[in-house]
Amino acid sequence: MKVSLDEMYKGNVRKLQMSRSIKCPTCQGSGSKSGKKYTCEVCHGSGVEVKLRPLGPGMMQQIQQRCSKCSGTGSFNPPSDRCGACSGKGLVSDRKVFEVHVEPGHRHGSKVLFRGEAGADAPDVLPGDLIFVLEQKEHPTFKRIGSDLFYEKKVSLVEALTGALLHITHLDNRVLEVNSTGSIIKPDSWMAIKNEGMPIHGRPYEKGNLYIHFAVEFPDQLAPEAASALRSLLGEPAHTNGVVPMEELEEVQLTPVKDIEAEIKVRREHERRTGGQYDSDSDEEGGQRGQRVACSQQ
Repeated sequence: MKVSLDEMYKGNVRKLQMSRSIKCPTCQGSGSKSGKKYTCEVCHGSGVEVKLRPLGPGMMQQIQQRCSKCSGTGSFNPPSDRCGACSGKGLVSDRKVFEVHVEPGHRHGSKVLFRGEAGADAPDVLPGDLIFVLEQKEHPTFKRIGSDLFYEKKVSLVEALTGALLHITHLDNRVLEVNSTGSIIKPDSWMAIKNEGMPIHGRPYEKGNLYIHFAVEFPDQLAPEAASALRSLLGEPAHTNGVVPMEELEEVQLTPVKDIEAEIKVRREHERRTGGQYDSDSDEEGGQRGQRVACSQQ
């Protein structure tokens, strides 16, 4: 049963209708009006019919198969004493609505058990259990790992340097206000809000943490006046012109690279075609990187 992350956070009750076979309430599973159990004359109650098939001169093969008269039940009710509600089968079809309680803190793969509610294959067989396995749907904003939640947030360079006022709508529709004034948000940095993650199943008042991953958006270019103002505020950048002799300096240009992995693939293909060899300390997909929680952009 697919459930949303919101339901696993707050809890919910889902109603589902299921079809099943149950013991006939009219004849109590006997299949007869009188309640008498009749033994099948063909298989003698075993449900298995034995037949001999000739293979050749003087050779016979013994075959066991399900009884053709009682269909393997071992009993066959005569038409005169056959139950009209179940046509002598001892089972009738039934539809029942089940209330599945999704509790706060339930996880992907959690099971909700209804013991003895799955119906039966035969009148003399105990009914099985009905088990709902919860499948968590992807959330557009939050990512869940265990009892913790992860949230991706973009901030401007001005907000990263001077402070950002964020409003995060939680899974229960509460709006959390985060004020980073007085602290600098560095690119690719993480911050935590304690006890604002997922509830712990069985202990709904205990929660994990909410982690915010910050991505700082830098401007594509800066006007000379703005650059001058930043230098006056932040200080002049350090240069190496005073250390390296001027005659040894060679001015080059920087070219933006939007996708380094695509760039590496292009360079490898170029080297292959020209007969060179592209050496890299990285792996086949553009370098070994530490695993990072991948959240949707917000």
